[in-house]
Amino acid sequence: MIKRRELLSFLAIVCVIYATLAPTTSLGDTQVLQLDHAEFVLDGGASHPPDSAGWNPQSLPDNWSASRSNIGGFGWYRLRFTLVEAGHPNQLYAIYLPRVALNAAFYVNGVYVGSGGQFNEPVSRNWNRAQYYLIPPHLLRREQNTLHVRLWAESNTNNNLTSISLGPADQLSLRFERRYFLQTTLTAICTAVIAVISLLTLYFWGRRRQDSVYGYIGFAMLFSVVTCLNFYVRDPLLSSVAWDMMVLVFECGTAVFVCLCALRMVDLRWPRFEALLWLFLLAAPIAMVFARGDRFLITSALGIIIVFIYLVALGSLLARHTLWRRWKTEPVVLTLVMAIFVGSHDIGMLTGVFPADGIFYRPIAGAVASIVVGWLLISRFVDALRGYAKLNIELEGRVAQKHAELEENYKRMNQLERQSATVEERQRIMRDMHDGLGAQLISTLSLVEHGDLAKEQLVAVLRECLDDLRLTIDSLESTENDLLTVLGNFRYRLEPRLKSRGIQLDWQVKDLPKLACLTPQNVLHVLRILQEAFTNILKHARANIVKVETGIAGVPGKIFVSVSDNGIGLTEKHPGHGL
Repeated sequence: MIKRRELLSFLAIVCVIYATLAPTTSLGDTQVLQLDHAEFVLDGGASHPPDSAGWNPQSLPDNWSASRSNIGGFGWYRLRFTLVEAGHPNQLYAIYLPRVALNAAFYVNGVYVGSGGQFNEPVSRNWNRAQYYLIPPHLLRREQNTLHVRLWAESNTNNNLTSISLGPADQLSLRFERRYFLQTTLTAICTAVIAVISLLTLYFWGRRRQDSVYGYIGFAMLFSVVTCLNFYVRDPLLSSVAWDMMVLVFECGTAVFVCLCALRMVDLRWPRFEALLWLFLLAAPIAMVFARGDRFLITSALGIIIVFIYLVALGSLLARHTLWRRWKTEPVVLTLVMAIFVGSHDIGMLTGVFPADGIFYRPIAGAVASIVVGWLLISRFVDALRGYAKLNIELEGRVAQKHAELEENYKRMNQLERQSATVEERQRIMRDMHDGLGAQLISTLSLVEHGDLAKEQLVAVLRECLDDLRLTIDSLESTENDLLTVLGNFRYRLEPRLKSRGIQLDWQVKDLPKLACLTPQNVLHVLRILQEAFTNILKHARANIVKVETGIAGVPGKIFVSVSDNGIGLTEKHPGHGL
């Protein structure tokens, strides 16, 4: 719910704005005349009508919708006044009035002193623009003076001519400057603020199409820019009727988009009501086209519907207050309340309920609403950044935790792999020693125990056992997948025995590519194959030259090791199984 502090702050701001913008009358303006009684006559002439034209008394402000219904065009006002100071005026005088609808020209004692612009279509629009005209001192008389006002007004419009202030220029200029700032300059500033924030909001919506709230509020503010132009643009390019229709259609569009935005904020889907909103937006210009003389009535009806739409938007937010926190819509609710009060106030001024010389708060309320939306965007953006930052911190923590877990698992797996490799290698060594060296020693021991083995044979068997043990040890050396290292170790072990037997070793070993298959077990296989070849040479070949050669086979990725000798070759007497 809305906090009491937020509500009091909002009401305080509204009171300050109203106190600042409310029209004031200076107590020190003792020489200023307030002309609120005139005579009127309908006349389309370019010069003021004669006294015999049928002038009728008319009090100011004059609302044509009440005093002369369904009548528009040119009319003349005649106001008579006498200066407060005695004798001929010795200072500059001026005419000031808050607004005139739509345009007027002023004549003092029959002499033109100024106007609000052109009278031909498109007629200059001064309905919310302060008027200030200097009166040359020589035009004023000691006795009674006459002020003629030529007015062009639309039919069925209100506040066509307000009361007129006439007095010293230095006093009225302060009123004019203050009113001009509030009605024109401040409105232009508010329009620029709304335009900038609307474009920013639509940019956010373009980047995040799934957030339709941004789109609706962006178009609402963009439509509001056009309606705000109506408060200070004096010379539009369209005729008065076309301009009024356009402004009203955009005002209807603003209300429709605001209502749709409110519904989306609280996740409400009313297809039939939303269809009625779009139908209302399409029907508004059609109703204005066919209204003709009843255009004021249609305008008032559309204004009431607009207020109702704003009430629906406010009611939807109040009904689903549990979803406020997601969008922080408390300021939006307060803004809608302000918009409803402002709209009611401005409609009251147009219909004559409130004084005609008041201030229209519609542009200022639009700027405040736009600032609230801008604050909402920035707030959501900052919250998103904070969320991303928090999420990044959480992700970094999770990544660090997972990284530590992975490192721990890696260490554990590496340790298990090392243990497994150690156990496997130990088993392989034990198997090789059992099947090779162990078996040979057992058989040799059996022969020795039975006395069937001579000394020379025992030495040969023990040497073979020793060679087999050395092969097993050499297979455990790190080779880095290089066969040349294996062959080099084998040559180091073998060459002394060959020399002792008078055998020359022709070593034709070349560089070879590294082999991924050179595990310790395969290294042992290669060494045993070579050992068997040299054992056969030493036992049977009677050779004096042994050639060892390596090279790359014809098939890619394969190599060969060739062992040859110049011995007697194979004989039928000793076929064996390892020859």
